[in-house]
This record gives sequence, structure tokens and C-alpha cells, in this order.
Amino acid sequence: MRILILGAGYIGTFLDEKLSALGNFTILKSRKELDYADFGVLHEWLEANPVECIINCSGYTDTRRAEQQRDLCWELNVKNPVIVSKQCELRGIELIHLSTGCLFNGYEKHYMETDITNFGVKSPIAPWYNKSKDAYEACSKYGLNLRIRYPYSDLTNPKSFLAKI
Repeated sequence: MRILILGAGYIGTFLDEKLSALGNFTILKSRKELDYADFGVLHEWLEANPVECIINCSGYTDTRRAEQQRDLCWELNVKNPVIVSKQCELRGIELIHLSTGCLFNGYEKHYMETDITNFGVKSPIAPWYNKSKDAYEACSKYGLNLRIRYPYSDLTNPKSFLAKI
């Protein structure tokens, strides 16, 4: 299977190593190698390099600085992923978008994937990072959004998302 992984950070690099070891043909691209924020550039690349699945690991992850860098956070967490999602939808490419589990506030219930977020765009107290992640989900209904939380945990911990995958 030809898989394009966007984002050469911690998770993208980890997934590339693990999927390659399983025999899947992966292509890991940083934004410096492929400007996937440019609809035309991504279109041309996909024409020349057909893939069956895109795993989008790119995005703004500095939750503490997001308030000071709102424009950059919005570009990386909303605008760019929407471009990737639209290309996948137009071409019938499977999309897996890695997002955040920080879209719910409170412990009064066990939140499900189908629940409407309560700590995102509509929340007056939600941080900008959360708002940007929630906005992408509202803008794009194509593909699978994986809401992960604390992906940097110890791989020997059986509850670690990275250990599970």
C-alpha cells in the first residue's frame, strides 16, 4: 500500500518507521519537501505520485504559544489540513488526520466520538489551540480523525496511543 505521511515530526517519523517495517510503502514528507499547504503543488505531486492513503501528522502543536501565534496556529491546524482533506476527497484517497483529544471539558460523562465538542470553537473559555483543532473538524467531514492525547508517553506503557498502534 502506498501511504503518504505528511509531517516529519515525532509522530510522522514514528509512523513511517513502524509502517515501513511492516512492509508498507510509505513516503514521509515534511512541508519543506512538499508544500502541501499549496493546493496546486499538492495536486501536481499526487498526479505524479499516486497514493492510496494519506496520514496527516502535520500541525501546530505548541499549545502554550498558540495564543500568541494565532494566525500560524490557524494556518497549520485548519487551513492546511482542509487543503489536504479536499485533495483526498476529490481523488478518493483514504485520509487519516491526527488531531487532539482535548476537545472536551469536564468529567460528568464518558465522551464518545459522536459527541459534540464542548471545549472548542463555541466555548468562550477554550484555548486557541483547541478552537483551531475543533474548527478543522467542523470544516472537513472527509476521512478519519484520530483524537489522540499525550502521544509522547513511554512506549512501554500499554495505555500509550503509540504503543497501541
